[in-house]
Amino acid sequence: MPRRPSTGTQSDTPALHVVPSFYGVYLLQSEPKPSSFYIGSTPDPPRRLRQHNGDLKAGGAYRTKRAGFRPWRMLLVVYDFPSKVSALQFEHSFQHCHETRHIKQEERISKNKLSGRTLHHKVANVALLLRSSYFRHLPLKVLVFEEAVYNSFMNNKFVTCSHVDLLNTNFNEYFSVMEKDLDSTVDSWKTRHTNENEIWSMAKEAVILGSPRCALCLEPIEQVPETSSPISKRSDLQRYLQSESLPLVTMCYNPQCRDVFHLSCLGHRFTNSDGFQSLIPATVNRCCSCNAKLEWRTLAKIATKLRYYVLKDSLQLPSQVLENDDNYESQNVNDS
Repeated sequence: MPRRPSTGTQSDTPALHVVPSFYGVYLLQSEPKPSSFYIGSTPDPPRRLRQHNGDLKAGGAYRTKRAGFRPWRMLLVVYDFPSKVSALQFEHSFQHCHETRHIKQEERISKNKLSGRTLHHKVANVALLLRSSYFRHLPLKVLVFEEAVYNSFMNNKFVTCSHVDLLNTNFNEYFSVMEKDLDSTVDSWKTRHTNENEIWSMAKEAVILGSPRCALCLEPIEQVPETSSPISKRSDLQRYLQSESLPLVTMCYNPQCRDVFHLSCLGHRFTNSDGFQSLIPATVNRCCSCNAKLEWRTLAKIATKLRYYVLKDSLQLPSQVLENDDNYESQNVNDS
């Protein structure tokens, strides 16, 4: 049967990728039935947990709505995914640890669909995925909200939990929006977003309002879209981005530096430093100007957010659909 012509549905919507402020894959445990677990993903863990527990009418999942399973508690969150798609890939792999290609067959501790149902198995599978050839290149971190889960990581029953970036914290405290958290030096939901807002303000001032040059190639940077017609289809957006009329631009977020760079120039420098060539930049690098430590994920987030900020008025839809919004659904997310 021939394919039906496009009717302007969501799949045709021009969706710009923006590195999300937060996107995590979480593990729930039923309090009445502790042997029952649920794996999901979300940009907003507190809201998602309220949905699963029925505190919010919309949302949730069929499996967590079943009688006798509520309330659920969140045990851990793997976070700092660079996109919703990569988070969904991790979620799918976590749900299918017995067959995912991201865990080598000889390393699998879940041998079939019905195995691996204990807390120790769940923790070990998270660690196995984090050290896989694909996910280990992402700067992923783990929030742990229960002492038993933290102890499971520390006990390392299956000898898989080495080199996991772990933060043992309290769910309500971490995701608190109380003003007292603004002055906290401890990593928290509030301080995280406060810091990102400060970085974003610096980036707009340096790149959009200024007239910078790339500190590496010295070419002038003009963040003005060279298009007068609306971008209404994904194919139009793809062609425009491939023309390199609006290159990705980022900034050193050290307040004493603020030098501006093409993301491609930084990427080339970071992958060809010290006489060693790698395929992707390291998680943490040094600014070429001030030598401050810079996270590659934050540099990419600045670049994608700046691009969206500049292009948003050229997109025809009144409410732009971002790749990482809850309304966006990946068309081909799987374990490949």
